Amino acid sequence: MELNRPQKDNLVVLSVPENTNDWIIDKLREPSFTRYLRETRAVAEIGACWTEIVGRGCGIPEEIVLRVEKVENDNDIGDRTEFDFILRSDPELS
Repeated sequence: MELNRPQKDNLVVLSVPENTNDWIIDKLREPSFTRYLRETRAVAEIGACWTEIVGRGCGIPEEIVLRVEKVENDNDIGDRTEFDFILRSDPELS
């Protein structure tokens, strides 16, 4: 059964640790990962942290904490929600 997801034109900005390598950031930006976020997350609240697993290459998984930094237009995540990723220097979250 498919969920009736709202159509939204909004942007969610997620931060990653500043030591995240370019390979991981590229994986986060891939359509398959952003589609995964749209399918598994319903709402983006500023300050919320999402722990996700991303392939580091050669079948090696890496756990990464994504923090919601900014939400434009609406915090409901829908089929047209876009994601952007920025670096953060917060030592509390790795």
